[in-house]
Amino acid sequence: MKINRLLIVSYSLTAMLPLLSACLVIYLISAKSLEESTLDFAELFNSQVVANIDSFYNDYDQLTKSVLVDSEAISNLRMQNGLTITEKVDQQLELRRIMMRLVTVKPEIISVCILTDEGRLFSSGITGENLSASALSEEPWINGFRDQTDRTLDIAAIHVRAYSDRQQDRLVLSVMRRILDKSGVPVGILAIDLDPDALVKLSDHFLLARNQYNIKISVTNDKNELAYDSDVASGQITWQSARGSANNLLYEKKPSDYVLLTSRSEPGGLNVNAVIPKSKLLLKINRVGGATIMSLSFALLVVILISTTISRFITKLVRSLESSMKKVENGEYLQMPLVEGGNEIVSLAASYNRMAGKIKTLVEEVLVAQIKQKDAQLLALQLQINPHMLYNTLESIRMKAIMSDEDEIADMVKILARMFRLALNSKTGLHKVKDELEYAKNYLRLQNIRKKDAFALTADIDPAILDYDIIILIFQPLIENSIKHSLPKCRALHILIRGCVANGDMLLCVEDDGTGMTEEKVAQVNQTLLSPENDNSIGLSNIARRIRMLCGDQYYIRIQKSGPSGTLIEIRLPLSENICDSGKRGL
Repeated sequence: MKINRLLIVSYSLTAMLPLLSACLVIYLISAKSLEESTLDFAELFNSQVVANIDSFYNDYDQLTKSVLVDSEAISNLRMQNGLTITEKVDQQLELRRIMMRLVTVKPEIISVCILTDEGRLFSSGITGENLSASALSEEPWINGFRDQTDRTLDIAAIHVRAYSDRQQDRLVLSVMRRILDKSGVPVGILAIDLDPDALVKLSDHFLLARNQYNIKISVTNDKNELAYDSDVASGQITWQSARGSANNLLYEKKPSDYVLLTSRSEPGGLNVNAVIPKSKLLLKINRVGGATIMSLSFALLVVILISTTISRFITKLVRSLESSMKKVENGEYLQMPLVEGGNEIVSLAASYNRMAGKIKTLVEEVLVAQIKQKDAQLLALQLQINPHMLYNTLESIRMKAIMSDEDEIADMVKILARMFRLALNSKTGLHKVKDELEYAKNYLRLQNIRKKDAFALTADIDPAILDYDIIILIFQPLIENSIKHSLPKCRALHILIRGCVANGDMLLCVEDDGTGMTEEKVAQVNQTLLSPENDNSIGLSNIARRIRMLCGDQYYIRIQKSGPSGTLIEIRLPLSENICDSGKRGL
């Protein structure tokens, strides 16, 4: 069978996949829309609870503020010692009248009390009970509100009435207001005990929706202490069970099976948490999703079975072609065996064999061209340094000839001749470390003749590396830079050349005690040395390019440090008797 017929059959079968994909997309969009709509309703439900809490807070804020404003008894809470017995009785009657007014206005109030900062307690309620001032003063919610100076009205978490002589195990919700005298100084706390169900009162519509989706509402403060719980309000659990749970939102439930929405009532400082079972929230989505998954699974199974059967006829030669291409990636340009046949894959294999042969030829040509190009660049860079140094040296000889006798000129010419011999004898661009050191010493001798012994050179090189190869003209450009840029005005310039073996490589350091460079200049020069191909200078960048060409990218020259105390330049080269071989391996 021709390959085109096989492809036609495969395309016909896979035409089912776009249809299935379209069904999947429609399902995902519909499910997403349904989920968002349901979650929007849950957020609306949460917002209704927040609005209830805000209304509760504002009501009690206005109510307590109205009964406490301009009350003489409130203003005299701190003046007990200066009051007569009659005035104290009148004060107690006035405070009782204020508290009874609160109880009358809000039937859900259980008791009202005023606890002064001096520890005195005035209370009133519907049960005629007595409250203990000392026990109330030790309540954590009272002390926490007393220490909290940024709120004048706050809602305490659910707690027991241990400070009452009746129903001490009864759970209540408390509203607290800070009492201030006319000068704004706190004088006590007004505490109102309420039934916990008074905090949130939902309409019948929201109650029906809550029951339909089995939504649980939990109201907590910033300390995760419980202030309201819908499961308790509906009688599903007790307040004791809710307060004793480690997680006020999910009692003995698996968190991954529920959606948690959280809103906040800023006036009341409370967090409203709605916990919705995913099984209720996404029931319809799960049904549609189940049917879609079954259909997709069946269709996918059919396509896989048919495609596998057909692909066996066409993949044998394709796999052979793939294997040959992987060998090309690894640098093995081998010809693949051909089989008889007239289909397109056989023609493709023949074309691959022709391509592999051409690639092999081109790679060999490119490699030879790169080697020749690097040799030419290296030769050009070396020839670039020699005229530059020769110019400076001849200038020194000329200046000295004007000011000195002929003997001294002869010495300079002798030194110069030695330098030429060391530089020009090498046809490979390499010589020994000891030859490079001698070249540097001769160069500095010439400079000392010119500058009247203004420079001193010290060498501390491991004798073990003196006979190893090194790129020519490494030390001299660095010494020249030190003389040009780092020469002190009032003293001689000291230059130290060190060399040793480090981690199997040759490590060379050229250090001076000159004026140095700024940190910004050091960073700029080092950055240039990382890409020296873009810099046509004949100093450090020239050395960096020659090191990369001959030795490889892992070897370098860089400024290690520079400052008022001098400059340290570090050079890392391969430790080899034939540095060119090391460079080819690095390439």
